[in-house]
Amino acid sequence: MAEINFDYHPQFFTATILEWKPLLKEDAYKDIIIKSLQFLTNEKSIVVYGFVITKSYSFNMANTGWL
Repeated sequence: MAEINFDYHPQFFTATILEWKPLLKEDAYKDIIIKSLQFLTNEKSIVVYGFVITKSYSFNMANTGWL
């Protein structure tokens, strides 16, 4: 059976706020996540394929090559 090289496959990451509290309701907090993803993308540390941010969780699909 062929081996899978995970360096070139997207990884899924979900972060959920404890007790689903609406911590990310304010745009300023969402901007922190977005700016972090932009920084990692600009530094060529990550390739972001998509992300979703709601008031109580964040979901990201990316490839880092080092996970």
